[in-house]
Amino acid sequence: MMKLFALLLLSGPWSALWAGPVSKPGARGGQRGARHGLSRALLPRPDRARPAVYETSPQPALPVLQAIAQAAQEPEGRDEAVAEPFDGAWSPTPGIDLALEPKPAGVTHITRAQARSPSDIDRLIPKGLNSVSLRVKLKQALESGRIKQLSIWTYHSSGGSFTGIDLSQDLSLIDILPEQESHEVRLIRKIQKVNPDLRVIVREDGKTPDTELSGMMNELKSQLSPRLNLAPLINKANSQVLAHALRHGLGHGAVSVDLTNEGSVPVEAVLEQLNAWSRLNFGALIPGEPGIPAALKEAVYLDKIWIFAGSEIKMFVRQADDSYRLSEPPVLPLEADRNPLLFSPNGDRPRASVDMRHFASEVENAWRAMRARGVRSLITVYGSARLTPAKRARRAYNDLLAELGPSPSAERDRVALEGALWRSRQGAWANRQARLFGEIVARRAGAHVALMTGGGDDSIMGAASEGAIKAGGKVVAANISLPSEQHGTPWVTPGLSLMFRYISARKIVMIHDSLAHVFFYGGAGTMDEFWEILTQVQTGLIERAPMVLVGPGRIWDLLIEMLEEQARSGLISPEDRQLVRRAPDAEAAWQAVLDFYAKP
Repeated sequence: MMKLFALLLLSGPWSALWAGPVSKPGARGGQRGARHGLSRALLPRPDRARPAVYETSPQPALPVLQAIAQAAQEPEGRDEAVAEPFDGAWSPTPGIDLALEPKPAGVTHITRAQARSPSDIDRLIPKGLNSVSLRVKLKQALESGRIKQLSIWTYHSSGGSFTGIDLSQDLSLIDILPEQESHEVRLIRKIQKVNPDLRVIVREDGKTPDTELSGMMNELKSQLSPRLNLAPLINKANSQVLAHALRHGLGHGAVSVDLTNEGSVPVEAVLEQLNAWSRLNFGALIPGEPGIPAALKEAVYLDKIWIFAGSEIKMFVRQADDSYRLSEPPVLPLEADRNPLLFSPNGDRPRASVDMRHFASEVENAWRAMRARGVRSLITVYGSARLTPAKRARRAYNDLLAELGPSPSAERDRVALEGALWRSRQGAWANRQARLFGEIVARRAGAHVALMTGGGDDSIMGAASEGAIKAGGKVVAANISLPSEQHGTPWVTPGLSLMFRYISARKIVMIHDSLAHVFFYGGAGTMDEFWEILTQVQTGLIERAPMVLVGPGRIWDLLIEMLEEQARSGLISPEDRQLVRRAPDAEAAWQAVLDFYAKP
């Protein structure tokens, strides 16, 4: 499965998701790692460095321990990769530098900002003859609430700047974004199923490609006529990309073409027409077709041509002699029900539940965001989303007590009241300890180690995040959309509030390359994460790391009793059992992490 996953990531048009080699961080790294125990405990054990999940993974190129050792020698200061100074007091960020994000060749850096009001549109989208209508309609959409907010990207190059509207965070935005032709919307939906990392480029007063796709300027074209005639479409797309590139000093681009009247891509016919066009002399007249006037051929500037038809996509790549060849794998079905893995009695095929391209992009984008903000390793905290701060927990108990009385007759009511009482006492204590542990990590782990949580607010995760942020540390929040319980925490480093559709992708990011896994009281989700980590260690899929259970109580007693019985029975090894440690409070939990790495 891992090989299949890596193959999917490294093939086809989404291969642009993968970042290149990691640049050495700026010299202004933090020095906190030199002053605290974790760094000292880890340095004698360089063999404990965490490997990347995949060889081409964009995780930090330096092993964790080398990174901490380097941090110990760097002068005091913040990471240059972080977009803005962060003083521990959280506030929404108006703009984040995405200098380390994939960007078109020739673009020096990218900035991103949120547009939530008409005045933001005036500020972020340049005025021009071709953008007047878009600006007016976007203002109306924001005022009416039809659009809540937009992520506006500004691309800076030697030739000035241009603007894009990000679709990657809300794939449905294309359905309500103004100034989009219906055939463009259909094609963008197809592209999003292959690669959601897409921006719509705001039209300038000059030829402008329609989109930017994972660092490549990408024009959109649709063959609406029943006869296959690619030359006029490709020539016009080439002209759009070339003119924009010359204006801004950019590199080559791409075009996506939707053959609306074809059920599959006619590869031989497409190759014949593409190469017939590419062989034409510079300045040759390309006959037009309805909607596309005749035009002269210019320099070939399209490195990739994606052809969509029915449920297929083919990618054609430009060669050194300007000819095109088919890039394998040639077929990438797009529809969710493309793989008939199961069949119902009536022959209907169930829809596949996982889009591997989106799954891959969730993992890749998370690691990329962390690297861009100077995070080299993690300490991950797990715990229940139902364990709220003491005041809120007591209020919930008192409300339930007033409703049910002190001695309810129904068994269900008695259990509910006992649970509310436990949460107001032990749960509130755990919430306080989680906040303290977050503070400890922020102050002692080093500038390049971040606290990772599942992103919940008013919970164990939210408490740990709040403690770390208030102490000046970095926090990564791995949010996921749930039908109940979780609400995202505001206590997170700007740019590191990650949103996941797939819980498995979320687990990869939370578990891999984590120096320690610290567990507070939790339910099924927390136990699921506990057993998965232990299983991956047992099978050698991840490096050994301490698993610390924080707090007294019957919950952990029963878990330890089960593990000891499994070890006695030979179902797990004694070494695996020793990974799991008890800690009565946050301070002891931190000491358990130090002890693990300090052992000979």
